[in-house]
Amino acid sequence: MIEKLEEIANYLRGMCFDPRLPSEFKGYILAKVAELDAITEKLLEG
Repeated sequence: MIEKLEEIANYLRGMCFDPRLPSEFKGYILAKVAELDAITEKLLEG
C-alpha cells in the first residue's frame, strides 16, 4: 500500500511538469502530494 501511495504521488508530481496545466491546478496537485507524503511517512513510522 505504501508503494502505491508513493507511486501516485510521483505520478502527480510528474503531471505538474505539463505546461498545458494551469498553475492553480498545479498548486492543488502539489498540496495533495504533500498530503500523500504525510500519510506515507506516518505509515512508515507506525
